[in-house]
Amino acid sequence: MKMFLNTHYVFRGKYPISNSVAKPSRLAMVQLASPPFFNKYIFFIFPAMDLNLLCPVHRVEEGMAKIFFLSGPPGCGKSTAILRVIEWGRGKGLTVGGLVTPELRVCGSRTGFKVVDVLTGKERIFAHIEFNKRFRVGKYGVNVSRFEEISLNALDIALKSSDVIVIDEIGKMELMSWRFKEKLYAFFETVKGEKKLVAATLHRAYIDKFRGLGKLYWLTKSNWEHVLNKLIREANLFFHSCRGGLSDRSE
Repeated sequence: MKMFLNTHYVFRGKYPISNSVAKPSRLAMVQLASPPFFNKYIFFIFPAMDLNLLCPVHRVEEGMAKIFFLSGPPGCGKSTAILRVIEWGRGKGLTVGGLVTPELRVCGSRTGFKVVDVLTGKERIFAHIEFNKRFRVGKYGVNVSRFEEISLNALDIALKSSDVIVIDEIGKMELMSWRFKEKLYAFFETVKGEKKLVAATLHRAYIDKFRGLGKLYWLTKSNWEHVLNKLIREANLFFHSCRGGLSDRSE
C-alpha cells in the first residue's frame, strides 16, 4: 500500500464508457501531478475497471528533464542557485557555458548589471543608473546592443561546447532585445535533442511563456536549500543515465 501511495500512475490505453448504467466494482486512486500545496489524492469510481490498466510511469519532468527553470519572488536566491549549479558542474568535470547577469554595487547600493559569458569570461556592463537610454527598467538604462554582444555568442558557444548551460536571467531587461528573444526560442528548440542540461532563472512575469519548455522550480527563502538539492539530484541522475557516470574533482 505504501508503494502504491508513493507512485504516480496513468491509464494505459482507452477505457470504453458504456451508455448503460454500470455498478462500480473497483476503486482507483490517482495522484495528480500538481504543485506540492495542491498535492492530494483524488478518488475516481470506474465501472468494472481492471486495475492492471494502472501502471507506474516515470514522469518526464521528474528525473529525465534536461531543462530547469528557477523562478520566485525578489530576493529568493535565484542567481545564487545558478552559481551553485555552475560550481556543481565544474566540480563534476563538466563544461559549463551560458550567461549570467551579476549586479554591480557601489558602497552597498546597486548601480547596474553586467552580462558575462560563463565559458569565455567575456563581459560588458549593459544596464546602469547613469545610462541615458531609450530602454529603461526602473532606474536603470539598458544598453541592448551591449547585452546582445555577449549574450547571443554565449548561447551559440554554449550550445556547441558545453554540457551544462546556464541562463541568468530571462527577465525584463534581457527580453528588451528582440534578437535575444528569438535566439532563446531557437535555443530551446535545438537543445531538446542534445544531451545537455539547462538551468535558467525566469522572471515570474514570463512563467506562462516558458514553463512548457521544461521543469519549473518555485524558489523561496524557506525552500531554497531543498529545491537546490532536488535540482542537483535530478542533474546527477540525468548525466548518469546518458553518460554512465560522473567524475568528481572535489574527491
